[in-house]
Amino acid sequence: MARGTAAALVERRVEADERSTRPRASGKFLFRGTDKLFLRGVSYGPFAVGSHGDQFPERDMARRDFALMRDLGVNCFRTFTPPPEWLLDLAEEYDLGVLVGLPWTQHVCFLDDPGVADDIRKQVTAGVDACKQHPAVFAFLIGNEIPPDVVRWHQPDRVKPSPHELYHPVQ
Repeated sequence: MARGTAAALVERRVEADERSTRPRASGKFLFRGTDKLFLRGVSYGPFAVGSHGDQFPERDMARRDFALMRDLGVNCFRTFTPPPEWLLDLAEEYDLGVLVGLPWTQHVCFLDDPGVADDIRKQVTAGVDACKQHPAVFAFLIGNEIPPDVVRWHQPDRVKPSPHELYHPVQ
């Protein structure tokens, strides 16, 4: 590839990044377009299953919650399960980014049974696939901490690769 062509590709990519509403990492900071982005977020959930079948509040309640969040200066919220499309649409309407929680069974001895590890990978992949294209999604959060007793049981060297393997579907 000619040097000028590579420079033009980089320039187009930077221009596209500047127009994008999705955050991007640059060094130790996040940017949204050309503006440095400081996340001011809250946790949203967990909730009981609503009448719509999702583990989130009713739409009217979510609308009120999002309006209150914006009034308080919040620009993002964290969920504990992948949100349905209607919730992502509503978040976008209120200019709120979503940090999508991808739960997995890190609290069990997941390395003892290859079937459990496969199920975990499938569950994380399905959660990502369900909402990865939505512009309101800022990031995916893969589970919480692995309990110390599970780490001691399996040994740190065996556990360490597991969260990293779950990262691949999120990229």
